[in-house]
Formats: sequence, structure tokens, C-alpha cells
Amino acid sequence: MTSRLLHLVFLMLSIVGSACGGDRRAKEKSERDEAAEAAEHGKEKGEGVEFCGEHGVPEAMCTKCNPDLIAGFKKKGDWCDEHGFPESVCPICNPVPGAPKVVVVESDGAPADKTRLCLKSPEAASLAGVATAPAVSRAEGSSLVVPATIAFDATRRAVVNARAPGVVRALHVDIGARVEKGKKLAVVDSATVGADRAQLQGARARVRAAEANYRRDKELQTKGVSSAKEVLALEQELELARAEVGSLSASIGVVGMNAGGAGGYAVTAPLAGWIVERDATIGEMVDADETLFEVVDTSTMWAELSVPEDQVDQVALGQAVIVTVDGLKGRQFEGTISYVSPKVDPRTRTIQVRAALANPEGRLRANMYGEARVVLGDRGEAVTVPADAVQRVKDVYFVYVQTKDDEFEIRRVDLGARERAVTELTSGVSANERVVVSGAFALKAETLKDSMGDGCVDD
Repeated sequence: MTSRLLHLVFLMLSIVGSACGGDRRAKEKSERDEAAEAAEHGKEKGEGVEFCGEHGVPEAMCTKCNPDLIAGFKKKGDWCDEHGFPESVCPICNPVPGAPKVVVVESDGAPADKTRLCLKSPEAASLAGVATAPAVSRAEGSSLVVPATIAFDATRRAVVNARAPGVVRALHVDIGARVEKGKKLAVVDSATVGADRAQLQGARARVRAAEANYRRDKELQTKGVSSAKEVLALEQELELARAEVGSLSASIGVVGMNAGGAGGYAVTAPLAGWIVERDATIGEMVDADETLFEVVDTSTMWAELSVPEDQVDQVALGQAVIVTVDGLKGRQFEGTISYVSPKVDPRTRTIQVRAALANPEGRLRANMYGEARVVLGDRGEAVTVPADAVQRVKDVYFVYVQTKDDEFEIRRVDLGARERAVTELTSGVSANERVVVSGAFALKAETLKDSMGDGCVDD
């Protein structure tokens, strides 16, 4: 009887416990359903929903605090594998209005990709100074922009010196004159040249005499009057005289054409071009190492690029270059890279790169300043954003993309070519998406305020 009574008591307690557990589970399910319904219908400011302050999701749906709920949400297909929350209330993918802001910071110290930031209103963004601009697709492809200086083509530049010491007797051109190859530029009287010419005349006279002696003795030898030894000696004398004439002729030939007088010679243009320097003056005594004129052919000019040493690995021979100069707005000059210096400038830490530019109209002038855009790789399309849009935390780069008037999304990006005003993005952002270019610091501070502590974020 007693055992039967005890069995009945245990049975009743079991039924009561089961009913209590069922009520608790039903209550939890009701709370979850209510939270899910609130999230789904977006109750204004999440009214009636208790949120997990640590994870920013409805308390009854927080799978971080209640891991046992994970299986149920996965079974229903309501699960975000990337962030470990129910998809319908994922604080990164689908934040619930009114939920406390929670930014997931990855192990690298930067906010998670696609984290959303919801402001109170569009006016809040304006008050914070947030401004946006569209990402731009540039048809010419990725490029590297560096400073450029225009210089003369050294292979088309000639420095004209005096060929022998003397006095400048006449000038035939001045700075700015256009000359053809061989044009007479100046006349110089030189005592040295006069002496060489006199020696040359004497040497030629000796050649004529030696030739006559040699022919006479050669005829006498055939008659048996002169010996072979005498003929050989006269032949050697003739050859020495001819050698002297050849040497003096070559020496005088280097000086240039005879310009009248015993020692006058003409200084001529070695190539067609423009006179850009004139250091000669009538009556001036000049030495052989003194520069009299500088002649330059400007049909081709050089663009000398200053490439930072940390970007020189992007530059290679044969790459296309588009140059714009400050003094010629709206004009572009195209060329290809023909030289990359093997050394770094110790003062500027840059490498000199050179490209030849066609200049048929003579618009380009030496020492003009401008920019050179080096086209990297092929000329496919590239997405670029203003440089101010790119934010950095440690070694991670990201931008804020505007998805709604009062909503922004963090996008981690990979950088391509960097210019002074724009930066190429190789991933993370599509053309025409609007990125934050002003006020991003305020969003960044709000994003990372929980991880800043007493200091500043590492930027």
C-alpha cells in the first residue's frame, strides 16, 4: 500500500514538472516569436523588445548568450553563418531599429565587413558633416600619378664649342633663331688654325716635290742609272710627306670650313633646331673648351617622372604615360616609358623615370611642371574613389558606403594604384555606389569608440 502511494506521488510530481517545463518553453518560444515579429515588422525603435546590451539583438534571440537556440534557428533557415546570429536580427546584416549599437571587431582590430551603422535621422548625418561622392569607373584603367618635369631630349641637344682658341670675329644668329644643320653660327679667327694651314701648304709642297723625285728616279732605274736603294728611299720620303698632309688635313677639318683670312674658321650648327643659349660675343677671346651656342631640336621632349621608391615596382619599360602640364590646361601628351633609373635619389627618395613625348607644335618647353599618369597593365576599367574616403585601422583599409539616407555600411577594400586625389579600389565597392568623403572620422570614432579606451585608434 505504501509503495503504491509513493509511486502515485512521484507520478504526480513528474506531471507537474513536465507542465512547468512546458510552460517555460512556451513562454520562451512566445518571447522569441514576439522578438522575431518585432524585428520582421521593424517596430519603431524596437518598442516592447528587450535587447541584449552586449550583442545588440533581442534578448530572447541572442545565440551568443544562449547557444542552445542555434539549432532551432538553423532548422528554420533563419541563420547568418558569417556572424553567428539569426539572419532576421543579425546586428551586422539586419540590425533591428532601436537596438543598441554593436560593432563587431575582428581579430585584426578592424570592424567586420558589411557592418551597418544606423543614425537617428538623415539630419543627424548632415549635422555630423557627413558628405558622400560616387565611386567612379575610369575607362583608362588603373594608373599611378606622379610629378613630372619637361626636359630637352638629350639625344637631340648639341653644345657647340670653339674648335680652336681665337677671337670671335662675327655672329650670324642669336637666341631664339631657328637653324638648319650646317648653318653658319659664328666666325672665329685663330692663330693656331692659321699656323696649321701654313704647315699644310708646306706639306703639300713637299708631297709634290717627293712625287717628282720618285718618278724621275724610277725612270732612271729602268735605264740602269739609279739603284733600287735610291728609288726606295725616295718612295719612303713621299709616303712621309703624304702622311703629314693627311694629319694636318684631318686636324683642320675638325675645325670647320674656311671663313676667310689665314686662320678664320666658321662655327656651324651640328643639327637642325633652335638656338637656346649664346655665350659668344664679338671680339671675345675664346678657348677650345668654351661653349658658344646650344642648339636643341624640340620636336621630341622628355618627361622626367619622380616615382616614390615604394611605388617603383608598379612601373616598367613600355608602359603608356599621359602627361599634363600646368601651363597647358586641357592638353595631354602621350608617350611610353623608355628608362627607369637604377638608383634612388638620396634627397627625395624617388626614382627618375623617363618618357619621350612628341612635340611637333613646340608647345612643350623645358622645365615645365605637371603630372604624369602611368597606365598600369591593360586599359580595362577601374573603380576609383576620392582619397579621403579610404579609412585605415592597423593594416586594414575600409570605406563607408551609404545604403540609405541615414544608414551606412562598412566595406573592407583592397587598394590598387594610389594617386594624390583618388585611390583605386580592386574590391569591396562597385561603380556609382556612394562613399563617405567628409565626416568619415566621426563615423569611425563612433564605430570604434568601444575599442579606443583612453587613447586613439591606431590609424
